[in-house]
Amino acid sequence: MGAIAIPAPTGGWNASDSLDRMPATDAVRLVNWIPRAGFVQSRPGFVPHVSGLGGSVESLMAWRGPSGDKLLAGASGNIWDVTTTTPTSLGAGFAANDWNNTNHTGRLILCNGVSTPQVYNGTTITNMVATGPTLTTLWGANTFKGRAFYWARNAQSFWYAAAGSFQGTLTEFKLDAQLTTGGSLVQMLNWTNDAGDGVDDYAVFVFSTGEVLVYQGDDPGNAAAWAMIGRFQIGEPLGIKAHAKVGGTEIIITRDGYVDLSTALRDGRYSEESAYSAKIIRAAKDATNEFGGFTGWEAHLFPAGQLFIVNVPTTSTTAIQHVRETSSGGWCEFRGWNARCFAVLNNRLWFGTSDGRVNRAYIGTQDGTARIESWAIPAFNALGSKAQRKQVTAVSVVSNALRPQSYAYDGLADFNTSLRSTLVDDPGSPAAVWDSSAWDAAAWGVGAEGLPVRQAWRNVSANGYALTVSVRIR
Repeated sequence: MGAIAIPAPTGGWNASDSLDRMPATDAVRLVNWIPRAGFVQSRPGFVPHVSGLGGSVESLMAWRGPSGDKLLAGASGNIWDVTTTTPTSLGAGFAANDWNNTNHTGRLILCNGVSTPQVYNGTTITNMVATGPTLTTLWGANTFKGRAFYWARNAQSFWYAAAGSFQGTLTEFKLDAQLTTGGSLVQMLNWTNDAGDGVDDYAVFVFSTGEVLVYQGDDPGNAAAWAMIGRFQIGEPLGIKAHAKVGGTEIIITRDGYVDLSTALRDGRYSEESAYSAKIIRAAKDATNEFGGFTGWEAHLFPAGQLFIVNVPTTSTTAIQHVRETSSGGWCEFRGWNARCFAVLNNRLWFGTSDGRVNRAYIGTQDGTARIESWAIPAFNALGSKAQRKQVTAVSVVSNALRPQSYAYDGLADFNTSLRSTLVDDPGSPAAVWDSSAWDAAAWGVGAEGLPVRQAWRNVSANGYALTVSVRIR
């Protein structure tokens, strides 16, 4: 039959369609490879930034001021300034390290539900000064139309400051009378909606049961300037940080998958269109059901990498990430970043770990000192005829890398994804240099023209009606 090309899985990871109906440009598995337009890219690694924070880094927070930005971390009862490679403790003795925050009037307001909320001005932290609630119970913070909002854990109300303020007298607004399913307030989001006659900003309150209350206005103390305009139901949210703003909408991590708030509020809980994670819906639901009890669920948009990242804690110390390429819409999975929390600051991606470290991610070609292992199983392919058996005996991979340090190729047939090969070091020599080596005497190389490299042929074995080749490199 000769050589037949199997396309790169530029459509990304598909955990929705059955294996026999999957588009040829999708992948059954796509680990540490990012689906871009026309190619897949091995993900960059991480480099250590700071260490020695004394305990698990449970929160990373970005302060953005008029004269510069700062990166803060919560670990070992301290709030650390980790902007540089030399960490500085800004305050100690706090009862929890999982801080939630909002920026307001040049300050970063931090709450954790057990300590007095803290106020960071770019240099020092101080206690927030306010009356109304028991301050140590304040767990969440958000800024909406210039006003600071707060809520306690296991509560059905929120507290709000005066217009333009974040402290002083806080007033309670009860939501319990509006609830039909009960639960407690987990998230407050700012949602921008284009209703056809202009853009409107709404305050969205998401409860532990998945009930969502939407309010319009700017003053909860004035009935003429604050009104509920809708009640909706989505899946139960997986934590206070399990959401991220993407454009004008919010993506919320729920038991139903990763949900686009704008679509979900329009179409309801059980519409597949509301699932931002529709392409990997089975994997997303499996992850939320299996690991939903762990803390560390977060979502972040990383524009510089064109990535939307969902942190999936798999134990109290380990994690994987479900990642969507925002231009192509394709998904993949990251492994090797055992993140407890993430932050985006100065177009850079950062994550904290359980061993008291903060790393800069999406940089370099190694995970610290470890090599990065990437794995793809492209969609099974009938290679022209579903009625005829085919056999694959060898494979050659085309990329713009000279060669992987280790590789394993497996021929797979008829939707069996069991692997037989183990990663082995590449015994060959680097590919030839374009326009320098003899034509047709060596594997292709990369020159100034940026031509791809065609790796040497490797033996594989598979016989069946639908075939593919698993490619693992390190």
